[in-house]
Amino acid sequence: MTYNVPLPGNASVLELALASIDAWRIGSLDVDVIRRIHRPDDCPPAFLPLLAWEYSVDEWDPAWTVAVKRNAIKQSLAVHRHKGTAYAVETAIQALDLGAVVEEWFEYGGTAYRFRLTIDLGQTEEWTGKRANSLARVGLRTKNVRSRLETIRVRRLTKNQGPFIGGFMRSSTAVRIAPIVPREMRARPYVYVAAFVHSKQAIRLQPSE
Repeated sequence: MTYNVPLPGNASVLELALASIDAWRIGSLDVDVIRRIHRPDDCPPAFLPLLAWEYSVDEWDPAWTVAVKRNAIKQSLAVHRHKGTAYAVETAIQALDLGAVVEEWFEYGGTAYRFRLTIDLGQTEEWTGKRANSLARVGLRTKNVRSRLETIRVRRLTKNQGPFIGGFMRSSTAVRIAPIVPREMRARPYVYVAAFVHSKQAIRLQPSE
């Protein structure tokens, strides 16, 4: 491919070759990325952490899927706009696909100015400590100063009949039989040894028939 480069007519072959290489490099650059990098839906995945920093996303995990990362960035403005409300806590949790519902104290008869998070898991949905920690951090960072996270309830929905309750108990007893070894022995100057034998034999005599 030939590139039109702004060089004088007396330019050498080497200068023309170098200019063509530079023009090829510049032409291969995706300059439109400068415009797309500021849009969460069009931003290249490699630049999403920078966009999250620009949008002030409070919770971020490189292991998230690209879809979750984009959604967290898009919902960040709404979270900061309503920060300190139950709506902001729920919006932040739903943006990260954590699947929790916010319940305020007057909805379940709890202590004033407290709230709890309830999660309904599917039959095979996994629940890990990492997910629990992420959920707690989002709730604590988004709530107001007065409110207090009381508990996180995890419920698993199942279609099987039940409930089924099982148990297992194991018991074992170890018995050791050994001769008695006296702890202390005392000997006096005189030792008397005695013995007694009693024998009895009965003999019945009767005439023969």
